[in-house]
Amino acid sequence: MKLSKLIQTTWLPLAAIYMMTVSGVEACPATSNVAKFNASRLLVSRASGMSAASIDRIRSAETPGGNAAQESRLDITGMWEVTQTIAGQLFDHAFQQLYADGNEVQNSAVVPPGLGNICFGVWERTGNRTFRLKHYGWNFDASGNFTGTFFLTAIMTMTDANNYTGTFVTDTLLLSGLPDPNLHGEGTIIAKRIRLDP
Repeated sequence: MKLSKLIQTTWLPLAAIYMMTVSGVEACPATSNVAKFNASRLLVSRASGMSAASIDRIRSAETPGGNAAQESRLDITGMWEVTQTIAGQLFDHAFQQLYADGNEVQNSAVVPPGLGNICFGVWERTGNRTFRLKHYGWNFDASGNFTGTFFLTAIMTMTDANNYTGTFVTDTLLLSGLPDPNLHGEGTIIAKRIRLDP
């Protein structure tokens, strides 16, 4: 099946269902109408740039096992294009920068800048090719009022020097300091390194 057909038959219907079922506004990622529209456009533009071979490589990397080269110590510092999904539905798509000093910055393509599309985090190595991340952002309503703090924890495994996969858990703390049970989520991550040269 051609990739464009795969996008039309699989990703676009999933994006449409996701956009219809999510309500409210939150940062990093937000779910305003603008953010929903951005997410639907993003699925088409970014997925069409992925080759079938790269999709197969990412899928196979999610399975257990691996060769000796994969077991060597890999470096996660650098810039990444990250896609996060929950139950197969797009949660966020972003550029992520992981610095050698253990800091992280992520710029969401789904959240409009006015709603807070930049999040910050810290990360550490936990194994030769495994890492953990804690990532924060501020939440605002459509009028720009502060509504709480978004945070995400992730476990990431590099499948090779240019790709990682992982899992994440996300919650939002309200102004009361209590978590909002409606904004809890658990999902998966795939990421591809961005390099100067292809």
